[in-house]
Formats: sequence, C-alpha cells, structure tokens
Amino acid sequence: MGRWSRWLVPRLFARRDYIFVAALPKSGSTLLNNALIRLTGHFPHPLCDHHLHEQNIMHSRLIDSWGFRSIATQHTLATPLNVDYLEQFGIRPVVLVRDIFDAAVSLRDHTQREALATATFLPPPGYPAMNDAEKLDAIVDLALPWHLSFVASWQAAPLDVLTISYEEMMRDPQTVLEKVLNHIGLRNLQAETATAWKGAASDDDTRRNVGRIGRGRAEFSDEQTERLRRLTARYPETDFSIIGLD
Repeated sequence: MGRWSRWLVPRLFARRDYIFVAALPKSGSTLLNNALIRLTGHFPHPLCDHHLHEQNIMHSRLIDSWGFRSIATQHTLATPLNVDYLEQFGIRPVVLVRDIFDAAVSLRDHTQREALATATFLPPPGYPAMNDAEKLDAIVDLALPWHLSFVASWQAAPLDVLTISYEEMMRDPQTVLEKVLNHIGLRNLQAETATAWKGAASDDDTRRNVGRIGRGRAEFSDEQTERLRRLTARYPETDFSIIGLD
C-alpha cells in the first residue's frame, strides 16, 4: 500500500463498530457470531474470499464493508499484515479461546462429522482410517502448534484486544456479550443480551459437537500432554493458562 493510501484509508474508512472476532477452532465461534448478529443487527461479512482462506484479512473486503455495519468471525493469526489492516481501520478485535484439550478433541470430532480439512489443519495421509487415539495424536503434532501461535500472536499484538473464553461464555453468556458491546462501543444494546443468546443457542447451525467443558483431558495421554507443553517453551513470554496450559 502506498504512502498516501496509508494516510487516506484510516481517515475515510476507520470505524469502531465493526466487529471482528478472531477465534481458535472449535471455541464456540459460530455460537458467539450468531448471538452478536442477533444482538447488533450487524451483517455477516467475512474479511476473506473463502472460508479456507480465513487466516488472511483482505484489505479489499474491509473497504467493501464500509457502507454497512458488519461482523466477521475467522480463525486468524495476528500476523503483522493482519494487525496493520485492523489498526488502519480502527478495529478493536475480540479474541475467543478455549481449553486446548477440549478444543483438540472437538476438532477430531469435527473432522469425522463435518469436514476433513479446515483452514488450520490438513490431516495427513491415512487419517480417515485411524482410530480416535491416533487421530488425536496427529492433531497434537499438526494442528495444535497453530493454536499456540494463535494465542502468542494475539497476546503480542499492539492492538486494543478483548480476550474471552468459551468457558466463561458458556458459564455467563450475558456478561460476555456485555463485555463485547462495551469493547466496540455499543453499550446501548446491553438489555438485549439474554434474548440474543437464547435465540442463538437454539439455532440449528451452531456447529457444536458435544460442547462439554473438561472432557478433553481424559483423552490425552501423559506423553501427548508433555509434547504439547514442550511446544510452549518456544513462546516464553506468552501466558498459555487461558487455554488450560499452566
């Protein structure tokens, strides 16, 4: 982007009420997205051209959304370019996380019931024929490093970020929705949070599997857990307790 464009774009298109949710896979993002659409009336407008490209924010999609209130929920890292675009447009992202053990088991279930490949995980050859334990082992090696990068990148991002968790959302959804509204400057809608959540939770397209908090740890072997913990050493400045890794 040229120098003059970088100067002009924020002045023409920056707006605080754009909702952008960066979510870990299998963290309840569809449920949160549906609740926010019901609550705010924002129009769903992904910042990518295909759901398998959702790791990248497209500048053109940001400009396209200028004329209406919109929301995007994507599995997106806080890469330098993504952060630059969000900063230019004055967007305050919401980051949704989940216990990594529960998310891993839910991802395995997702690959068996919905789609084999996702934007953040391409299963290895022979994956469909593996048993549940073998599939989880592949996810630990090939998918969960992306989860760690996600957490590390958003914690380090020089943006005004609101981080919420699947666990607190399921425990107290109204409070979480109120936090999001405060973050994006739509406090006047707080009275509607209960109705919005109830409607979203009854939708058929929430894409939830089991959704039970705490079920993942029982399926992880000690060796798998240790492998995962060793990976966190690559990010000594990151607090992974928000995804269940102390």
